[in-house]
Amino acid sequence: KLLLLDEPTSHLDPGNAIKVINGVLKLKRLGKSLIIIDHYIERWRSVVDEILFLTNGTLTDINGVKDPYVKWRALIKSLRPPEDVGEVICDVSIKSFSYPGSDFEVLKDVVFEVRRGEIVWVKGPSGCGKTTLLRLIAKKFRSREGYVRVHGKTIYVPDNPLLYFSEPTPEAEVLGRLDILSKFGLKELSRTPIMKLSTGERRRLAIASILARKFDLALLDEPTIGLDPKSKYEVLKSIVSLAGEGVAVIISSHDEDLRFISSWVYELG
Repeated sequence: KLLLLDEPTSHLDPGNAIKVINGVLKLKRLGKSLIIIDHYIERWRSVVDEILFLTNGTLTDINGVKDPYVKWRALIKSLRPPEDVGEVICDVSIKSFSYPGSDFEVLKDVVFEVRRGEIVWVKGPSGCGKTTLLRLIAKKFRSREGYVRVHGKTIYVPDNPLLYFSEPTPEAEVLGRLDILSKFGLKELSRTPIMKLSTGERRRLAIASILARKFDLALLDEPTIGLDPKSKYEVLKSIVSLAGEGVAVIISSHDEDLRFISSWVYELG
C-alpha cells in the first residue's frame, strides 16, 4: 500500500513533529511506501530515500543538494522587531481558566502586557492553550479569575484567514486603500477574488486589512502555518511592517522562526 502524507508536521510543535517522524520510520521498516509533501526538507532528509523539489510544475531531484530555500531562511533570520514602542495597548492577568463544564485548567497564572508597536510571541506545545489565550483577549471567552484590558480596537485572525475576510476582493477588503496593498506587495492582485489567492497572499492581505481598518491590537493565530520559507518571509516581514505602523501584535504559534521578529516571548505549558 502507498501512504500519502500532506504536510504531516506543519500543524505540530517540534516535540510532536518528532513523534510523527518516528512513526514514519516505523512504517518504513515495516515495508510501507510513502510519499510526503512538506516544506521542512532538512527535517526529512535523514528519513526519506529521495527528495524531489516541485517548482513551476517541474520536479527536480535534489538529493545531496543544499536546501533550495537557503536564501529565504537567511532573510527570515535577518528580520527584527520595531524598536519604537508606545503606550500599553493590552494588559493580561489570568489566574485560572477552564472551559464551562470542565475541571481541566487550560491556563494558569498568565500575566503580561503589550505595547503599541510590540510583537509578542506566545509559544508552547500543541494543546497548551495558545489559541484559547487569544480568544480570551478577543473577548470570545471570559475568565472568572483574572482580567483582560484592551485599550483600543482588537481583531482576531484565525489560522485560516478566509474565516476573517468580509469582502470578495483585496481592494474591497482594504477599503480601497491601494497604497496599503502596494505596501504589502498585493496591488497587482487588487481585483483578484480572494478565493483565488494563495495561502501566503491571503495571510498578507489579512495583515493589510488590519492596517486599513485601523485596529490597535492584532491577534494572529498560526500566521505562518503551512507556508514555504519564501511565503513565510513575506508574511513575517508584513507583520513587522504592521507593528512598525504602531499596531500591537500578539502571535500564537509553535514556529520557532517567530523568535527573529518578536519583542517578547511567553511560553505556555
